[in-house]
Amino acid sequence: MTLYSHTSFNDAMNLPVSLVHEFFSSEAYEVHRKNKEIELKITQGINERLNNVIRGLGTVVKTIANIMR
Repeated sequence: MTLYSHTSFNDAMNLPVSLVHEFFSSEAYEVHRKNKEIELKITQGINERLNNVIRGLGTVVKTIANIMR
């Protein structure tokens, strides 16, 4: 609960289990979870593209080094 709502740790520990279950079963939490998944997929896509750019730059550097020899 502390991670997903502005609830202190002590307050979260004192919440009834039924309320916590209701929170995680709610439509609002499902929307939040799906948005986080989309955000992670976007970040993963950006990281993969950057990794490909870095690999490409490594290839360019090796090619230039071979030409300079």
